[in-house]
Amino acid sequence: MRRYSILVALVALAASAYPLAAQAAAAATMPVPIIGVGGGISIPLGGIAKNRQPGFNLDAMAEFRAPSQPLGLRGEVLYQYFGASKDAVGVAGANTLGFLVDVVYHAPQSQVRPYMIGGMGLYHTSENGNSAGFNVGTGLTIPLTGMGAYAEARIHFALAQGPSFVTIPVTFGITF
Repeated sequence: MRRYSILVALVALAASAYPLAAQAAAAATMPVPIIGVGGGISIPLGGIAKNRQPGFNLDAMAEFRAPSQPLGLRGEVLYQYFGASKDAVGVAGANTLGFLVDVVYHAPQSQVRPYMIGGMGLYHTSENGNSAGFNVGTGLTIPLTGMGAYAEARIHFALAQGPSFVTIPVTFGITF
Protein backbone atom coordinates (compact mmCIF):
# COMPACT_ATOMS: atom_id res chain seq x y z
CA MET A 1 0.00 0.00 0.00
CA ARG A 2 2.83 2.37 0.85
CA ARG A 3 4.50 1.76 -2.54
CA TYR A 4 1.19 2.46 -4.23
CA SER A 5 0.83 5.82 -2.47
CA ILE A 6 4.44 6.77 -3.32
CA LEU A 7 3.77 5.84 -6.97
CA VAL A 8 0.55 7.93 -7.01
CA ALA A 9 2.40 10.87 -5.45
CA LEU A 10 5.20 10.67 -8.06
CA VAL A 11 2.68 10.48 -10.92
CA ALA A 12 0.77 13.46 -9.50
CA LEU A 13 4.01 15.43 -9.14
CA ALA A 14 5.07 14.64 -12.71
CA ALA A 15 1.61 15.53 -14.04
CA SER A 16 1.63 18.86 -12.24
CA ALA A 17 5.12 19.73 -13.57
CA TYR A 18 3.90 19.71 -17.20
CA PRO A 19 1.31 22.50 -16.73
CA LEU A 20 3.88 24.56 -14.78
CA ALA A 21 6.41 24.17 -17.60
CA ALA A 22 3.73 25.11 -20.13
CA GLN A 23 2.81 28.20 -18.10
CA ALA A 24 6.47 29.21 -17.89
CA ALA A 25 6.86 28.78 -21.67
CA ALA A 26 3.68 30.80 -22.28
CA ALA A 27 4.91 33.55 -19.96
CA ALA A 28 8.13 33.81 -22.00
CA THR A 29 6.11 34.41 -25.19
CA MET A 30 3.39 36.70 -23.81
CA PRO A 31 3.77 40.34 -24.87
CA VAL A 32 5.06 42.42 -21.99
CA PRO A 33 4.09 46.11 -21.91
CA ILE A 34 7.01 48.51 -21.62
CA ILE A 35 6.03 52.03 -20.61
CA GLY A 36 8.39 54.94 -21.22
CA VAL A 37 8.72 58.71 -21.09
CA GLY A 38 11.37 60.90 -22.65
CA GLY A 39 12.37 64.24 -24.04
CA GLY A 40 15.07 65.96 -25.99
CA ILE A 41 15.87 68.34 -28.79
CA SER A 42 13.90 68.62 -32.06
CA ILE A 43 15.47 70.01 -35.20
CA PRO A 44 13.17 71.49 -37.89
CA LEU A 45 13.85 70.74 -41.58
CA GLY A 46 12.13 71.56 -44.84
CA GLY A 47 9.76 74.50 -45.17
CA ILE A 48 9.29 74.93 -41.42
CA ALA A 49 13.04 75.42 -40.90
CA LYS A 50 13.10 78.74 -42.80
CA ASN A 51 11.85 80.76 -39.85
CA ARG A 52 12.03 78.35 -36.89
CA GLN A 53 14.82 77.44 -34.55
CA PRO A 54 15.47 74.05 -32.90
CA GLY A 55 13.09 73.28 -30.06
CA PHE A 56 12.24 70.45 -27.70
CA ASN A 57 10.18 67.27 -27.69
CA LEU A 58 8.29 65.25 -25.07
CA ASP A 59 7.39 61.62 -25.68
CA ALA A 60 5.23 58.99 -23.93
CA MET A 61 5.12 55.43 -25.24
CA ALA A 62 3.90 51.90 -24.60
CA GLU A 63 5.62 49.03 -26.40
CA PHE A 64 4.36 45.46 -26.55
CA ARG A 65 6.89 42.73 -27.31
CA ALA A 66 7.39 39.15 -26.26
CA PRO A 67 10.77 38.91 -24.47
CA SER A 68 12.00 36.19 -26.83
CA GLN A 69 10.96 38.02 -30.02
CA PRO A 70 12.82 40.82 -31.84
CA LEU A 71 9.68 42.55 -33.20
CA GLY A 72 7.46 44.79 -31.12
CA LEU A 73 4.57 47.19 -31.58
CA ARG A 74 4.77 50.68 -30.05
CA GLY A 75 2.10 53.31 -29.57
CA GLU A 76 3.20 56.78 -28.62
CA VAL A 77 2.30 60.42 -28.23
CA LEU A 78 4.92 62.96 -29.35
CA TYR A 79 4.85 66.72 -28.68
CA GLN A 80 7.34 69.06 -30.36
CA TYR A 81 7.78 72.84 -30.07
CA PHE A 82 9.83 75.15 -32.30
CA GLY A 83 10.35 78.81 -31.48
CA ALA A 84 10.39 81.52 -34.15
CA SER A 85 13.80 82.59 -35.43
CA LYS A 86 15.02 85.92 -34.09
CA ASP A 87 15.13 87.43 -37.57
CA ALA A 88 11.63 86.18 -38.57
CA VAL A 89 9.03 88.95 -38.66
CA GLY A 90 5.39 88.17 -37.86
CA VAL A 91 6.08 84.47 -37.26
CA ALA A 92 4.96 82.67 -34.12
CA GLY A 93 6.33 79.48 -32.65
CA ALA A 94 5.14 76.19 -34.15
CA ASN A 95 4.24 72.94 -32.47
CA THR A 96 3.05 69.49 -33.42
CA LEU A 97 1.27 66.72 -31.56
CA GLY A 98 1.61 63.24 -33.04
CA PHE A 99 -0.29 60.04 -32.27
CA LEU A 100 1.88 57.25 -33.68
CA VAL A 101 1.93 53.49 -34.19
CA ASP A 102 5.38 52.02 -34.87
CA VAL A 103 7.01 48.66 -35.51
CA VAL A 104 10.25 48.16 -33.58
CA TYR A 105 12.96 45.63 -34.48
CA HIS A 106 15.39 44.93 -31.62
CA ALA A 107 18.79 43.42 -32.44
CA PRO A 108 19.69 40.08 -30.81
CA GLN A 109 20.53 39.98 -27.11
CA SER A 110 23.42 42.13 -25.98
CA GLN A 111 24.03 44.43 -23.04
CA VAL A 112 23.16 47.56 -25.06
CA ARG A 113 20.51 46.71 -27.66
CA PRO A 114 20.26 48.71 -30.88
CA TYR A 115 16.87 48.88 -32.59
CA MET A 116 15.24 50.21 -35.74
CA ILE A 117 11.83 51.86 -35.61
CA GLY A 118 9.34 53.06 -38.18
CA GLY A 119 5.65 53.74 -38.43
CA MET A 120 2.89 56.16 -39.21
CA GLY A 121 0.39 58.29 -37.43
CA LEU A 122 -1.71 61.41 -37.19
CA TYR A 123 0.13 64.72 -36.76
CA HIS A 124 -1.58 67.92 -35.67
CA THR A 125 0.55 70.92 -36.60
CA SER A 126 -0.21 74.42 -35.38
CA GLU A 127 0.10 75.81 -38.93
CA ASN A 128 -1.69 73.16 -41.00
CA GLY A 129 -4.09 71.25 -38.73
CA ASN A 130 -4.36 67.46 -38.95
CA SER A 131 -2.44 65.38 -41.47
CA ALA A 132 -1.11 61.86 -41.86
CA GLY A 133 2.60 61.22 -41.65
CA PHE A 134 5.31 58.68 -41.10
CA ASN A 135 8.63 58.30 -39.28
CA VAL A 136 11.74 56.15 -39.36
CA GLY A 137 14.82 56.00 -37.16
CA THR A 138 17.12 54.08 -34.88
CA GLY A 139 17.92 53.88 -31.19
CA LEU A 140 19.56 52.05 -28.29
CA THR A 141 18.04 50.49 -25.19
CA ILE A 142 20.14 50.14 -22.05
CA PRO A 143 18.92 47.79 -19.30
CA LEU A 144 19.14 49.18 -15.78
CA THR A 145 18.13 47.65 -12.46
CA GLY A 146 14.33 47.68 -12.34
CA MET A 147 14.01 49.94 -15.40
CA GLY A 148 15.73 50.85 -18.63
CA ALA A 149 16.97 53.81 -20.60
CA TYR A 150 16.74 54.61 -24.28
CA ALA A 151 18.15 57.07 -26.78
CA GLU A 152 16.81 57.44 -30.29
CA ALA A 153 16.86 59.69 -33.33
CA ARG A 154 14.13 59.68 -35.96
CA ILE A 155 12.94 61.71 -38.90
CA HIS A 156 9.23 62.63 -38.99
CA PHE A 157 7.36 63.66 -42.14
CA ALA A 158 3.91 65.23 -41.71
CA LEU A 159 2.17 65.18 -45.09
CA ALA A 160 0.73 68.66 -44.61
CA GLN A 161 -0.54 71.28 -47.04
CA GLY A 162 1.73 74.32 -47.21
CA PRO A 163 5.33 74.32 -46.05
CA SER A 164 6.77 70.86 -45.49
CA PHE A 165 6.77 69.81 -41.85
CA VAL A 166 9.86 67.62 -41.40
CA THR A 167 11.56 67.23 -38.02
CA ILE A 168 14.36 65.23 -36.41
CA PRO A 169 13.70 64.66 -32.71
CA VAL A 170 16.60 63.24 -30.68
CA THR A 171 15.03 61.73 -27.56
CA PHE A 172 16.43 60.34 -24.30
CA GLY A 173 14.16 58.56 -21.84
CA ILE A 174 13.47 55.87 -19.27
CA THR A 175 11.29 52.76 -19.46
CA PHE A 176 9.50 50.78 -16.79
